[in-house]
Amino acid sequence: MTQIIIKTHQVDITDSIKEYVDKKLLKLETIFDKIEEIQVDLDVETFPNEEDRQIVSATVLVPGSALIARESSRDLYASIDVMVDKLQRQLKKYKDKLRLKNRKQAMKNKRDIQKITLNMVGEEKQEKSNDDPSKLYVPRPMHPEDAALILEDREQSFLVFRNASDEKINVIYVTDDGNFGLIET
Repeated sequence: MTQIIIKTHQVDITDSIKEYVDKKLLKLETIFDKIEEIQVDLDVETFPNEEDRQIVSATVLVPGSALIARESSRDLYASIDVMVDKLQRQLKKYKDKLRLKNRKQAMKNKRDIQKITLNMVGEEKQEKSNDDPSKLYVPRPMHPEDAALILEDREQSFLVFRNASDEKINVIYVTDDGNFGLIET
């Protein structure tokens, strides 16, 4: 559950105001569930313009960022409503940005295939595998990128396949850092 800290300046906080702020801000968790903390400042300032006396500002701490919204109006409850609407829009945008960033990173990892040419003398050791041999070889020719996608879906450590571009037998494997390595024969 998100921690909500309410600070006041020149305002006496009542139970109804505290409950209203809590109720509105807890709706933000339905949009983004990794909110670390929410800090809310309630203030009444004396401006020449009576329309903007009730000021509400909030800072939402999320992993790697802080989202800030501020609203002022004649009514404290109206200011809270508009401020929460602003935070909802910011959280949706932040969540979409994270999703796009994760998708780009995943695509980069899929395409980040290292090529290793196997010396015909065979300097690399063959390791025994407990995997089912029928799942380790794909009989139809395919490109290394397609083999990487299959390997990722099967959660195996390597896959033997025939390269579609040169009809040679290749082995694609998962490296220690999570990328793919390619052995061409």
